[in-house]
Amino acid sequence: MKLAISNLALPAFDHVSLLPRLREMGVSGLEVAPGQVWAGSGPEADAVGAYRAAAEAAGLQIVGLHALLDHRPDLGLFQGDEVQRRTIDVLVGLSAVCRDLGGRTLAFGAGRRRGAMPPRAAWAECGAFLERLLPRIEDHGTLFCFEPLGPSDTDFCNTATECRFLTDHVDHPSLGFQLNSRAQVENQDTGHSAFAALRGRLDHYHANEPGLAALGASGRVDHADFRRHLAANGYGDWITLVQCSGVQHGTAGHAAPDPLADLDERVRFVSDMYFREDNRSLRLWQAEKIVEPEVDTRRLQLIAATIAEVRPIFLRDGGDIELAAVDGDMVRVRLSGACVSCGMVGQSLGGLRRRLTSVLGTPVRVVPALEA
Repeated sequence: MKLAISNLALPAFDHVSLLPRLREMGVSGLEVAPGQVWAGSGPEADAVGAYRAAAEAAGLQIVGLHALLDHRPDLGLFQGDEVQRRTIDVLVGLSAVCRDLGGRTLAFGAGRRRGAMPPRAAWAECGAFLERLLPRIEDHGTLFCFEPLGPSDTDFCNTATECRFLTDHVDHPSLGFQLNSRAQVENQDTGHSAFAALRGRLDHYHANEPGLAALGASGRVDHADFRRHLAANGYGDWITLVQCSGVQHGTAGHAAPDPLADLDERVRFVSDMYFREDNRSLRLWQAEKIVEPEVDTRRLQLIAATIAEVRPIFLRDGGDIELAAVDGDMVRVRLSGACVSCGMVGQSLGGLRRRLTSVLGTPVRVVPALEA
């Protein structure tokens, strides 16, 4: 697992100069709330490129977007066809931004309140929404992740089990999963079953607190227990520290306090809770890995051969691609050369996904391998 920080913990619109300090703290990733960087309907391509360049110059990898529809009460899932159409257009645009930033996950939270709509009708409406959205982003190489939220935030798809049901029902390679500790506590969805529901399908994890308070401040979240569940399930991707910025502007004659004064302590907290070795969890994970069936040899050969067939296309454009790992329906590829910073790599991986799905006769997801 690797540690990222949400830019919600940084001053809005004015935090690029602080990014190098995050790397000094031991953070390697940045998750982006778009409204924390760009005002208005959306960023221009040059602004997206500049933000990515600043993050990479600071040694940070942008891992994805979240808070997609925050401060957008005019958009949502259950507000009628016209609003849904505009919402999908905005989300497609944000998926392209995520791709161009080099990110992969889009955490979908706000805009999911069904109100008086009956549950059965809400599920049908959500299915129609995803059928319209997902084909438009599959070439981006991004994952649109339904994130369980607490009852004060949404009344639709609150628990991990509900989100897993939705993803299994829709069964599209661009639909992913994300969990967050805040919602798990608020929904009393903290036991083994919540993590087991997403075993092998969890794409991202938020370590946060009720009210997005400073991590560890509420005393309500047992982060050490969550670490054990993640380790026992073999989770190995990003953990994002999510909390609101505590920055207050200085008054006349007084400088504003250091905006990162508290963050270093919180990074140490999440590192201790989620990244220290836990022998019991490690033994559980290793034991389960021993009894897991090996990847079918013939299937692995087909995947490797298909990637070898498309490799000349990547080489021609100054990049390279190779098979890194196969984990269930997830095919991880290692990109190098020009592919690492190419804004079109999402389309290339989307084309490879469709080719592999055709060759294997079953849907797969193709994602870049995370560097160690």
